[in-house]
Amino acid sequence: MDVFLAFMDEHGNWVGPLIVVFLLGFGWLVRKALEKPTPPASPLADEAFEALIEKHKGTINDQGETIKALQNAVNALSDQGNAPETSEKTKEGIQEALIFLKQDKTDKAEDIFQRILDEKQAEGQAANLEAAEAAKHLGALAYLHNPKKSLKAYQKASTLNPDDAQAWNRLGHLLKLTGDLAAAEQAYNKVLALGNKTADKGIIAAALGNLGIIARIRGDLDKAVDYQQQAYTLDTELGHKEGMANDLGNLGAVAELKGDIPKACRLWKEALALFEDVGMKPQIKQTQANLASIDCPKD
Repeated sequence: MDVFLAFMDEHGNWVGPLIVVFLLGFGWLVRKALEKPTPPASPLADEAFEALIEKHKGTINDQGETIKALQNAVNALSDQGNAPETSEKTKEGIQEALIFLKQDKTDKAEDIFQRILDEKQAEGQAANLEAAEAAKHLGALAYLHNPKKSLKAYQKASTLNPDDAQAWNRLGHLLKLTGDLAAAEQAYNKVLALGNKTADKGIIAAALGNLGIIARIRGDLDKAVDYQQQAYTLDTELGHKEGMANDLGNLGAVAELKGDIPKACRLWKEALALFEDVGMKPQIKQTQANLASIDCPKD
């Protein structure tokens, strides 16, 4: 998940770069192409979203897809409350759920999306896309407190709508978190296939970057470099600085694992400059820590 923790040994040194970079530095690629947030749906929805982000700002990447998924979930909940077909009783329940969200209590909101999911599934194939959206919103909220529930929700979403690259991408992240690298790789390959099908370079770059991380975790460093370089080329063509920074960070991690410290320093410095340019504070902090951990000379 987008969790930023510090791992040190008993001597106060950073532990192996694989763990540090995987969990901290660049494990979750920031890809606007996969999850675009909707505008604030209402003042209460906006307040609920801001309260959730404030509560969890230390554990999730405020520039990443997790935040955008949460924003979409909160806004979808508010939109449901304003829909003409929604009963007054349900509207009251939604207002209550939004108020509870401001207190970081997601259960009521999750229950509402579960009910929508169940209802749409019962309607048959025609409602599957709506059910899939409900499952994604359920997964985004559950992710804050219950990764297993989130995993099941994204599995349901990808089953109901197999063409949803964002659902497959999030599913890959959660599977990787459980240590099921084979299943995570399958999910990312599905993202890659969907990106190729629609010729969407942003989605292709996201898939390649995540497949590169899988390869690095497995120790296949040459394959990891190949994936990350392909992702970097696409992100550069798109002018996607966030993606470029993540790609460079991942390439730096591989260089360090190969023992090429000068190259790791150069790549991480380039990544740091891009992270600073786009204001990605958690990545800035971690990249600085990565540079310090290998005693890179200051310019």
